[in-house]
Amino acid sequence: MRLSISHWPACRPPHLPRWRRLRLDLSLRSFLPLASVAGFAVAPGLARAYDMVPVANGGRLEGQVIHAGAPVVTTVKVERDQTFCGTEIKSQPVTVGPKGQLADAIVYLVDVTRGIAPDTTAVVRLDNRGCHFVPRVQALTVGQTLQIVNSDPILHSTHAKTGTRTVFNLALPIEGQTISKKIRAPGLMHVQCDAGHTWMHAWIDAFDHPYHAVTGADGKAPLTDIPPGTYRVTAWHESLGSETREVTIAAGKTALVRFEHLAPETKGKSDAKPGAKP
Repeated sequence: MRLSISHWPACRPPHLPRWRRLRLDLSLRSFLPLASVAGFAVAPGLARAYDMVPVANGGRLEGQVIHAGAPVVTTVKVERDQTFCGTEIKSQPVTVGPKGQLADAIVYLVDVTRGIAPDTTAVVRLDNRGCHFVPRVQALTVGQTLQIVNSDPILHSTHAKTGTRTVFNLALPIEGQTISKKIRAPGLMHVQCDAGHTWMHAWIDAFDHPYHAVTGADGKAPLTDIPPGTYRVTAWHESLGSETREVTIAAGKTALVRFEHLAPETKGKSDAKPGAKP
């Protein structure tokens, strides 16, 4: 049996006085969110449940994100490390193909609670290269290792936050230096360089399930091995906002979902799945 918070009253010590049992219940309920944020191991069922099950004949979702506007490229004056970075540098938060294909959007299932086991052995890399973060946008699953690399012969300081909370803040003064961090909690991380490189931005979204992908130059993001059923699926972009659609996945079939109406959010992602993560 999976233990959940609703099961706790049935399994608490019956011999305790009622007031002590009440305090114990409240203490547990207060501890669980904090434990999740801090990265402590919480028993299955006490945190948000995701059941890992075999998916023998799962469906496939192909999301494509389209943007009617033009690419956005900004030019920033460089105040530090001009010898290496130059006096000006270009930043491109919106990358659009000739037919409106939007790159660097994250497509993910919102309300999935069961499916294949995620592969947490694959190492994800965030490179400080050429005075930029490469890649600018990526998604991973909790439990994966993130390698933060400095490929430049200058100091970079890689600072990742979810909201106002620092996930890591790493100084990398040596060319070729690599620091590995295991990602232990879900959340949308905004990464900046605190070494005076104000134009350097990256986004890393950590999920508690494997159904997520980032669009490439063709604007497409495939999700595979999905259990049949009806889901909400969201496309999110750092500058343009998000759009959520409903999709039905059939066994062994591919569902096509086209996103064309991304809209800014006032409080991050509208579904609160990555946006509200710790």
